Amino acid sequence: MFKKALMAATIAMATSITHAEGMYFGLSAGQSSIDISEFDDETSFTLSLGKKFSDYFAVEVAYSDLGEFEASFSDENFEEEAQIDVRLINLSAVGILPLSDSFELFAKAGVTHWRTSLDSRSIDGNFMSSIEIDNSGSDLSLGAGATAHLSDNFSLSFEYMLTEMNPAETDDYDVSNVSLGARWNF
Repeated sequence: MFKKALMAATIAMATSITHAEGMYFGLSAGQSSIDISEFDDETSFTLSLGKKFSDYFAVEVAYSDLGEFEASFSDENFEEEAQIDVRLINLSAVGILPLSDSFELFAKAGVTHWRTSLDSRSIDGNFMSSIEIDNSGSDLSLGAGATAHLSDNFSLSFEYMLTEMNPAETDDYDVSNVSLGARWNF
């Protein structure tokens, strides 16, 4: 269901490129974290395409690579290393609050299709094991931020995004991302 809705939104936005007014393309980089305390924060990258329908509302599709979170655990008889790779595709409705001609606040709510890949290797005494688990699903995401319009065609943005992930095989966890980005307006 989510994939069909995402495809329909992408096609609708792509066909409106011929009427590009209100369209924007964004690139951002930031820091992502997962709410499993043993894992380090990671560098993230996001590509986004949006359509601003009015001064107060937009729809946005984004792809994010949140990085490969790493952790290691050890004691005298046990050692483990684990990596979780997280990638997201998000479809959001964006509410916008213009504070001036050059500055606005925004809030996002949407659905995110996520894909994770867990790779874990452990040594327990003389026994070595390796586990690889791939998961995917679709869950709620929320975000907020600010945009500074430096010209009619170029903006800078700051954003916080939170995605809830509920894989069937493991505990639920959240992934957050704080980013700075550039946006080109058409």
